[in-house]
Amino acid sequence: MLVLTLSSMRYISRKLSRHDGKTEEEKLLVGNIADNMADWYTKWVKVYFGGNEEASKKYKEEYLVEQLKRHEKYLSNTTGPYLLGEEPTYADFYLFHILEDNGMPVDAEKFPHMTAFVEAIENRPNLKKYLASDRK
Repeated sequence: MLVLTLSSMRYISRKLSRHDGKTEEEKLLVGNIADNMADWYTKWVKVYFGGNEEASKKYKEEYLVEQLKRHEKYLSNTTGPYLLGEEPTYADFYLFHILEDNGMPVDAEKFPHMTAFVEAIENRPNLKKYLASDRK
């Protein structure tokens, strides 16, 4: 299902000409980042549903921190809160989803760009309504 979700997000974004890169280079960057997040999500699923306390501890202390640092670096290289700057891409929505599944482990002091990213996503009008609803 995960692979279908990501490929569907990519397809819809390109079909609508929204939430993707504008140039081929930007599309490649967004795709690479999203594919990396797919690997991250797969690892989270294995740990979350695996029932192995040691693997869970290692994930939280090492792998999760590594991923947060990696995405903080991506976000620090842009002019806005999102991966490509001022407009969100499907990879941004995917990142938010993964952060949410991980319990939103973003420390504002350690990850200021990630914090700004989360705030920007949470304050998008339609998402703000959804996040405040009982449907979440």
